[in-house]
Amino acid sequence: MRHAQSVLENGQVLGMFPEGSRNKGNGLRTAKSGVARLALATGVPIVPAALHGPQYMFRRFPRRTVVRVRFGAPIEPQPSETTLSLTTG
Repeated sequence: MRHAQSVLENGQVLGMFPEGSRNKGNGLRTAKSGVARLALATGVPIVPAALHGPQYMFRRFPRRTVVRVRFGAPIEPQPSETTLSLTTG
């Protein structure tokens, strides 16, 4: 978390999976508070992203798999918000 915070404070981009681990395609799990804590500590926006396709990568191996990435609108953390309010949306 310290390294992630220093990356953000240096103006770099950081990608995180807010669920804490990979998901086997059974819907979304509950997000952990790490992304929200970093956003509140650094004041950087959270940009939601969805990946579609990686779940098929090894089913079609060795063929290529199309992976789509979609980005949502940035979520600007407000100082009055809590990690819970940012995590549950």
